[in-house]
Amino acid sequence: MTDNYVMTEETILLDIDASNKHEVFEIMSENLYRLKRISSKEKFIRSLYERESQGETGVELGLAIPHGKSEAVIINTLSMCRLNKSIEWETLDDSPVDIIVMFAVSKGENANDEHLDLLAKVAGNLSESEILDFLKISNDKSDIIKKLLS
Repeated sequence: MTDNYVMTEETILLDIDASNKHEVFEIMSENLYRLKRISSKEKFIRSLYERESQGETGVELGLAIPHGKSEAVIINTLSMCRLNKSIEWETLDDSPVDIIVMFAVSKGENANDEHLDLLAKVAGNLSESEILDFLKISNDKSDIIKKLLS
């Protein structure tokens, strides 16, 4: 699996209006369904909530990294959503969230290794505050992909 196959400009949603986590999951999952990267929005959203029940996916500085592992995932995908207004989310620093980087991972044989490798790479990049600041202002989806996957 190549990185540019995992994330495309179509998997990036900018300046989205959502008032809570559930709306974010709905909007992002609908986009993945429309792109034929998941076969069932409902099953994938269920997998997101299963993961949420294991511990918070909100990190710090307005960032959340939810992920779902589901048989509904057709193509392992990294997607991003930037909100117009921050929303409540369980985070390590109790800050509201306006950047969501979501992983959609299939339950295939090698999916876990690929998921962990990609998660480590992206989380490492997101730990740099200048990259997070860039994600909050950039409208260049190609550059967003480069920053997340470099």
